[in-house]
Amino acid sequence: MSPADPLRFLVDAQLPRRLADFLAFHIGGDCLHTLDLPAANQTQEARFTSRLRPGRGWF
Repeated sequence: MSPADPLRFLVDAQLPRRLADFLAFHIGGDCLHTLDLPAANQTQEARFTSRLRPGRGWF
């Protein structure tokens, strides 16, 4: 990930969805809550990680 790439966050199920909104607003990066994934909180980790592009990390 280069310094020009925005931060990207995935907010886990035990944290409130509002945290994703807060991070997106205050940090300006991409932020996604697990409830926003296609299968919501039931999305398997392998399904999510297979969609990541190399060098474009999520925190």
